[in-house]
Amino acid sequence: MGSNLGQTLADKLAILPKLREFGFRNISLGTLDYAMPEDVQAEAHDWPATMFARGVWRVARRAPDGPAVEELAKLLTSSARPLIVAGGGVIYSQAGAVLARCAETLGVPVAETQAGKGSLRWDHAFNVGPIGSTGGSAANALARTADLVIAIGTRFSDFTTASMTAFQRPDVRFVCINVSEFDAHKLGAVPVVGDARETLEALLRAELPATSREYRSEIAGLRAEWDA
Repeated sequence: MGSNLGQTLADKLAILPKLREFGFRNISLGTLDYAMPEDVQAEAHDWPATMFARGVWRVARRAPDGPAVEELAKLLTSSARPLIVAGGGVIYSQAGAVLARCAETLGVPVAETQAGKGSLRWDHAFNVGPIGSTGGSAANALARTADLVIAIGTRFSDFTTASMTAFQRPDVRFVCINVSEFDAHKLGAVPVVGDARETLEALLRAELPATSREYRSEIAGLRAEWDA
């Protein structure tokens, strides 16, 4: 809360209920942080009773656009070395079970961001561990040679991309599945704006072919080396 000339402390504090309403109205974009100086926190204020009323805030599951899912399906079908990067959005969406089915059915390895840890069980056959600057050998090896990266519920932070060095193929393509349009367009990706679970279920219904036996064997070998 900055200091604007002519604004009293009461004027500034009166803004908070409106900020709270804005935060819940845009809850799918992430958390809203109320940052106030310590002296302001100690002040008394006549807050409206409605600010403390209990309520249930429901976040609707946004279904992805059909043509966007079709584009994702085409890219996945033509990809020889796809990689899924699972972020915190997978967990928020409770999409772990359908993600596991996608990985098993399509033969696609799943790397996890820091926020996405636990998207798959640690011992799942297609969980290749953490990715990026704090990642492991299996995920980062697959990232370097991936020709298609499917990001699910991640903002592609510097930690995840290792400051844009994780994905090294010149022809690598990106698809970003995210409820936020801003994050869905990162890295020049094909944007799929929608809920993670809804999108993965739609992808499964497309009944796409799995990756090659050679690629799945390479995934298993890299996992074994990482687990050793």
